Amino acid sequence: MIWKKDINQLAGSVNWCRDEYGAAVKIVPIIMHPETVVEKSGTPPSGTRVFTPAMIEKLKDAVRAYATALASKDSFRDPKIVEDQLRQHKLSALELPKAYSVGATREQR
Repeated sequence: MIWKKDINQLAGSVNWCRDEYGAAVKIVPIIMHPETVVEKSGTPPSGTRVFTPAMIEKLKDAVRAYATALASKDSFRDPKIVEDQLRQHKLSALELPKAYSVGATREQR
């Protein structure tokens, strides 16, 4: 269970980010936690994602595969290959949260 105090800390960070960078910036609230359910008295920010242990393992595998691909034949020197590999392994800023985290849910009353 993700406790209220923990989800409130995430919400505070989201609020700070909005105040600091403005409403036009896309914010993806992410918490690292073994559970995906927020206690019923907690309010997760809209769109909250959770890096669970299983998803972290998937992410680690993707980063390793990405690094291996770039190390092959000095591919890291070619910006197009770097970009293609980021996309292929779902490591871009837009793809990473969806590919390597799960949505938080709120405990039912």
